[in-house]
Amino acid sequence: MDGNVKFYSCYLKKTITLEHISEQKSSAINSRQRKGILGIDYTREFGSYFLSWGFCGSIFVYALEVSLAKGYTGKYKEHGGNLVAAKFLKSFPYVLSFDDRLSMRIWDFRKLTTMQVINC
Repeated sequence: MDGNVKFYSCYLKKTITLEHISEQKSSAINSRQRKGILGIDYTREFGSYFLSWGFCGSIFVYALEVSLAKGYTGKYKEHGGNLVAAKFLKSFPYVLSFDDRLSMRIWDFRKLTTMQVINC
């Protein structure tokens, strides 16, 4: 995945569509969320990775360099509540994620391990 010519969108119908604007084609990834997708985030700093999270306590990690359609890497499931947001941290291989029980976690998206937990 090179360049900035891609658009990533997600829908409540449990699929993530990657639209390659310059090539005028799209790829669909079947999400593993059972209740739909709430949000996604993308980074190119440590390869082409993106996260998706839905109405549960799990975050799904995909490596797009592996495969556009089957790049599923793993699931981070350390949150006790439903996820509110998740973002890649710039210049670090970490993700910052929040749940509705006011728990913030910093975790390594390559190893799916927790680095720090902050409860508010």
